[in-house]
Order: sequence, then C-alpha cells, then structure tokens
Amino acid sequence: MAYQAMITAIKADVNTKLGTGGFNYSIQYENDPAFQKPDNAVWIRASIRPAGANTVCISEKNTYRQEGILDLQVNAPFGFGETEVNLAVERCIQAYDYVNINVGDAEGTIVKFDMAPYPTVVGRAAGEHQVNVTCPYRADFTQT
Repeated sequence: MAYQAMITAIKADVNTKLGTGGFNYSIQYENDPAFQKPDNAVWIRASIRPAGANTVCISEKNTYRQEGILDLQVNAPFGFGETEVNLAVERCIQAYDYVNINVGDAEGTIVKFDMAPYPTVVGRAAGEHQVNVTCPYRADFTQT
C-alpha cells in the first residue's frame, strides 16, 4: 500500500459522501491554499492522521496494519445555531460508522472504519462553533 494511495482513497470517499458528491459541504484538507471558507454555511475540515503501524502476519509476504484517525471538524459561524451543525455531525458519523474503503492498489488494501465514530464539542474556536467527529480506521496491507 502506498501512503498516498490510502490518503487519496479516503479523500475521494469524503468528497463522495460529504462534499460535492453527497451533502455538498465545503471540505478543507490539510495545507489547501485554494480553499475558501463559506460565509454563512456549515463547512468541514478533514484531517487524515495516520498513527502507528505494526506487523500482523509474518510469512513470505508480511501483512502490516496502519492505524489512524479521520478527523472531521464541523464548523459554522458563531451564532449560526445548532440544528445545521448537529445535522452535519450526524451525517459525518453515519458516513464512517463501520464502513470499508477499497484503496484500489495492487495489494488489495481496504481501509476499515470498524470502530464507532464519536463527536467532541470544541465550542467557540476562531470565531466559529466547532464539533469534531473522530473516525478511527485501520488498513491491512500485504508486502509485495
């Protein structure tokens, strides 16, 4: 599994489910200078945070497990109200509640969101109301 292939597959899935292919939220990814925050709407900052990796099977072709978190930060202008924010949080939870993403690489890597996503209310941050949805994942891949 190539790191970039995994990141690309996760971003494509976020766009399909929550961005232009789904609920049409504006999505900001890490280090995206082209992103323009909407003035009066809910928007999402998506951060893909790989964590530790370990060997889960030792053989002629070892199998490794890469774990991480897809962090979906739901933002809205302060005073916007909680109904639309809560709806976006619920949509994020539903989008990554026990689902798999096929990376499409030669190793057949699948990113598994097999632990329940959960929200954390941040509150006011940089003049906006923010709720983070944490979506743990793991990806098993075989050495080629």
